[in-house]
Amino acid sequence: MANTKVPVELVNLDGGVIINESSADVDFRVESNGNTHMIFVDGGSDHVNIGTATDLGGVLNVHSDDNNDTLVAYSSDADSNEGPVVRLWRNSASPADGDNLGFLYYTGENSADEKINYVELLGATEDVTNATEDGVFNIQTMVAGTSRSRMLVDSTGIVLNDASQDLDFRVESDNLTHALFVNGADGKVGINNSDPTGYYSDNLVLGCDDEGGMTLVASSTGHKNYIMFADGTSGSAAYRGAIGYDHNLDALSLGTAGGTARWVMDSTGAVTMPSQPAFQAKPSSEQTNIAINTAVTIVLDTEVFDQNADFASNTFTAPVTGKYQLNVTLRLQNVDSAAGYYHIYLKTSNRDYFSLLDPDYGQDAAFMTMHLSVLADMDASDTAYVQLYQSAGTAQTDIHSGDTVFSGYLVC
Repeated sequence: MANTKVPVELVNLDGGVIINESSADVDFRVESNGNTHMIFVDGGSDHVNIGTATDLGGVLNVHSDDNNDTLVAYSSDADSNEGPVVRLWRNSASPADGDNLGFLYYTGENSADEKINYVELLGATEDVTNATEDGVFNIQTMVAGTSRSRMLVDSTGIVLNDASQDLDFRVESDNLTHALFVNGADGKVGINNSDPTGYYSDNLVLGCDDEGGMTLVASSTGHKNYIMFADGTSGSAAYRGAIGYDHNLDALSLGTAGGTARWVMDSTGAVTMPSQPAFQAKPSSEQTNIAINTAVTIVLDTEVFDQNADFASNTFTAPVTGKYQLNVTLRLQNVDSAAGYYHIYLKTSNRDYFSLLDPDYGQDAAFMTMHLSVLADMDASDTAYVQLYQSAGTAQTDIHSGDTVFSGYLVC
């Protein structure tokens, strides 16, 4: 518009100053000692610049050629209230859940001279309902050419790496580079350990110094604390196995199959195994006039104890494969000296064990005791029971109920 004059009105009204009240396409420029466009209003593009004539893409563009502070918000207020305040306000007439409220970009160039937002800070609404409002704050950075969420804060919590990228998380302490470490590739966690994936059980790996480790602190001396092993969340699946400590009794326990204590060490160091197979059985009455020349099963119908419930109908049934100590004591009454011999049989599924007695002492004996003890190998569900065999003689011998006992327990 060379040689064209455009009237620009300068109006002072009630103390105010208006420049270009007629809305002409003319610029407004304030020059400083070192900058021709210290303040510049582009009349045609409707933007305001500070320090430049170039439209940098914003309604307000601030330009600096050095590394000094470009923008300072300053307050000299001496009270305890907030200040200075910078507010990003989206004054929407129809706010909705999920509205983005504003972005703060950290922008730079890439190797192709392209403008890239390397870091983004996002504020958004999650719930705009009156009195139950929720907000979202998201920090995003460029990862391999794509903007990814690094920290997300919403009404449900704080999430790091919400984009599920192969990004490690590491917390450093004064003397540990990996005080807390999450391997982004596989989700393994290390405490004082930089490579939890290198171990056999690697979901959580603790690096320990001499006498280091992990401590469970009870809030009361009367409490119990546990380390649980679970295979589900319903019922006893949530505690199939357990290591427990009873602070009231100073007792350590191991539990299986729903946390039932199977091994307990008390404060003195004494160890009990409440479910370890162990039994003792005896007759409730005498078994009289034992038949000759045949193996007679000893009736043991009274259980003195039967830990783990493995004895029934004169027979012990091994619950698991192992070595079992089995002991038999038979008190014979009216022993026939004319008998060829008396034979105790301890019959197991794998093999028979026996003890032999020759009763030829010149006369019948009022009583005599026979013993048999063995360490027997038994498979799960194998059985063991006791028989007596009298060779020849007279069927006059009785099995005394008071001193006849069959007992056993799992050794290993």
